[in-house]
Amino acid sequence: MLYIEHCANSKVVTIFIRNKMMIEETERSIHDALCVARNLIHNNSIVYGGGAAEISCSIAVEAAADKYSRVEQAIRAFANALDSAPMALAENSGLQPI
Repeated sequence: MLYIEHCANSKVVTIFIRNKMMIEETERSIHDALCVARNLIHNNSIVYGGGAAEISCSIAVEAAADKYSRVEQAIRAFANALDSAPMALAENSGLQPI
C-alpha cells in the first residue's frame, strides 16, 4: 500500500498491484464505479436504498388515511406494512429497527 500525504494534486490517484488476478478484478471494479458515476452525471434521477422509498410512501399513505374515514383502518394497515421492509433491513443489519 502506498500512501502519499500533502499531495499538491489531490485529484490524482495511483494504484499499484502486482498480482494478475487482482489487477483484472480491480480494473473491473474501477470500471464499474466509473460507469456508475458517469450514469449519475447523465441521469440524476436516483431511487435511494435502505428502505427510504418505503418510509416516504408510508408517511404519505398515513397522511392520506385521515381523508378517508370508511377505509381509514385498511389504509393505516397498508402504511404499517410499508414500514416492515425498512425494519427488516435494519434488523438484518444488526441495528435497532426503531
